[in-house]
Amino acid sequence: MHEIVGKQEEVEPEEVKQAKDVYIQWLVKGPNYHMRRFTFKPGAKMNPHSHPWEHEIYVLRGKATVGIGDNKYHVEEGYYLYIPPHVPHWYRNDGDVDFIFICVIPNVES
Repeated sequence: MHEIVGKQEEVEPEEVKQAKDVYIQWLVKGPNYHMRRFTFKPGAKMNPHSHPWEHEIYVLRGKATVGIGDNKYHVEEGYYLYIPPHVPHWYRNDGDVDFIFICVIPNVES
């Protein structure tokens, strides 16, 4: 595989099917990891769900409450999170601007 270089603005956002006013951009689909950019419009939320893979998240903009297992965290720009595999998690944009984060997951397709 060759290097990948691009601009986020050139990647078409897709609405996340399990949520309203939540969008995903698939920035990099590498052989080992995928990098995604999520945008939650003000008031948007994603209900509890889990996956058999981990998530690494870095918050770029906005404020939100994130549930991981039985814990709730109030996060904003500059925060990072690790969500272990199989742990229920959810997100809610508590602010009046978009909540935007980068999420890296393993390539489970290979």
